[in-house]
Amino acid sequence: MSSYVDSNLSKGEEVIVRAHVSWLSFLITIIISLFILFISLGAFMASAAAKEGEARPNSLGWILLLIGLFMLLNVVIKIITTELALTNKRIIAKFGFIRRSTVELRLEKVESIGVDQSILGRILGYGTIVVKGTGGTGTPIPSISKPLEFRRVVNNHLEDGNN
Repeated sequence: MSSYVDSNLSKGEEVIVRAHVSWLSFLITIIISLFILFISLGAFMASAAAKEGEARPNSLGWILLLIGLFMLLNVVIKIITTELALTNKRIIAKFGFIRRSTVELRLEKVESIGVDQSILGRILGYGTIVVKGTGGTGTPIPSISKPLEFRRVVNNHLEDGNN
């Protein structure tokens, strides 16, 4: 399965740099979901250890298992389905799996590239890139690994294109 960016390149268009989603941006969600999965394992073990005549239904274990797996699957889908790339003609971003949202902005229309980082994002090296086109509002692209590096590459490419 090819990526959205690769399948939508125009004639003569080449990818200069790609940005990726940082799994570290989902660290708290991953820790919580692993904790929930651990609790569900405990519920299954407690049910199995119950005396034969006192067998308890294990619906709590199943509910916690489903919640933990859903949280992990949600993180994996966000990481896999988010794309951001700079080509020699435009900036392309895509999010979503079932409901897909895309942003394609020609380089001559790029007004600014902003970076928003929380304290944890600065420590772990991820942030939100905000692409602003002329006359439009900014489009946030969350959880991008090394956002300052991506912004630097875009700004360098824009400067080289203006000379």
